[in-house]
Amino acid sequence: MNWLNQSVSSTDYTCKYYIRSLNGGALTVTGTADGLGWQFVISASDSATFDKGIWKYQSIATKSGDDVTLFRGTFEVEPSLVYTGSSPGPFDDRTTAQVDL
Repeated sequence: MNWLNQSVSSTDYTCKYYIRSLNGGALTVTGTADGLGWQFVISASDSATFDKGIWKYQSIATKSGDDVTLFRGTFEVEPSLVYTGSSPGPFDDRTTAQVDL
């Protein structure tokens, strides 16, 4: 609902997710209409650029200057455990602060 208590749907609004990392990374994902809502896709190439750590997101629907925040939240990106070859080597999951101690 917007500030006038009117329904917010893909019929009248566009919707974007703004995703930001505490480390400086950022991504904007624009939704495509899906019924009255939206569908969002993050490509493999985009998600591969996500650094490990805490990320924040905000979903904003917009229509002619009427911006409505639909969702806000936090998620954590964990490091990949994928390796190549037969000898993966050591894995250190400590933060920079933990290593510095």
